[in-house]
Amino acid sequence: MDLDDCRYGTAIWGIVPPVYDSTLSATSRGIHAHLSVDRSTHSELSCGALYVKRHDWTRYLLLDTISASTYLATAVFDQKPQYLECPHCGQDHLDVGRDSVIPTQVHFCRDCGSSFKTEDEVISNPLMGLKERLGDPSCNRAKQLARQTLEISHQDFPGGIRLWGSNSAIIWTFSHREKEGIHIHCFGDDPATPILDTTVASVKIDGVALESEFVRYFMAQQNLQFLQPHLRNLYCENCRHPHFDRGIDALVPHSLHACEICGHCFKSKYKSVSNPILNSLRELYRLSFGGNT
Repeated sequence: MDLDDCRYGTAIWGIVPPVYDSTLSATSRGIHAHLSVDRSTHSELSCGALYVKRHDWTRYLLLDTISASTYLATAVFDQKPQYLECPHCGQDHLDVGRDSVIPTQVHFCRDCGSSFKTEDEVISNPLMGLKERLGDPSCNRAKQLARQTLEISHQDFPGGIRLWGSNSAIIWTFSHREKEGIHIHCFGDDPATPILDTTVASVKIDGVALESEFVRYFMAQQNLQFLQPHLRNLYCENCRHPHFDRGIDALVPHSLHACEICGHCFKSKYKSVSNPILNSLRELYRLSFGGNT
């Protein structure tokens, strides 16, 4: 794809599995792009890898699935990756897993198997090299908060419902701002084309409310293998309010938690990371599948 052909804007994201999915259809990873060649419309494409260039570039540069999905997790937790090359083999370096969300000095090359050390604690992603060439070094650009609230029911969408948290596009050249909130697809009889495709501030499905921050965090958390066994839904033992771990506490399992409502500190039985969305998701799947999943 030549980005200069999309004169009115390009937006490119990594595709990750939805936070909630009642469609019974397979989900995939990859690249999703919005391309606008005129002021009033845009086309969309999804693919496993995308090669992009500008008119004056001599070669295409790659946006691959792993780098794109890793970039998403890094951006969700307000980290800014850098472009690094392995000093041993010269290949572009990608930090994955825990290293993709928590900066480190020691990096392990997936190409030659060597390790190397940086002066500062950083996160590396090859896509930053592409972004810098495009003059778009920002990772968490200013957003436009979605305003619409949505109340729906499973029975209105026989093909199912999918939810994601909004996340910063890898590349964004549109003049307007990205929307921030909960992105939702609702399906009728056609499993390939949603009849509702929008981003909203909040959503309630059959009375179960979902908060956009919980959704956005969990979208990244569920794809971090090191974190999956530690995800819990904890309650403050003093005020019984659902507890939500933010920032570094959302990434590092820990036993001591401070309630943001009453200030009480409490201990969990196991080292945990708490996100209240877990109970909401259990209830949604119970309502959708009658307790069979």
